[in-house]
Amino acid sequence: MKKRGHVACIAINILIWLFSYVFVWAIHNLCFKFGWLHSPDPSSFADNIFIPVIAGCIGGEFEWSNMKRKFAGESAEKDNTMI
Repeated sequence: MKKRGHVACIAINILIWLFSYVFVWAIHNLCFKFGWLHSPDPSSFADNIFIPVIAGCIGGEFEWSNMKRKFAGESAEKDNTMI
C-alpha cells in the first residue's frame, strides 16, 4: 500500500473487475452460442465497461480505507509498545 499509492490501488481494482466481468460475459456468450442458454446478453457494450469500472472504483476505495485504517492501527501499537 505504501509503495503503490492510492491511484494504483484503484487502477488495479478496476482492472480486476473489468477482466472478471469480461470473462463472465465471454462464458455467457459461449453458452448462448452452444445453445445452453436461450437468452442473449441483454446489456450493451457500454454497460459491460461502465459497470465494472464503477464497481472497481467503489471496491478500491473500500480496500484503500481498510488498509489505511489497518496501517494506522499498527503504527499506533508499535509506538505504544516502545514507550
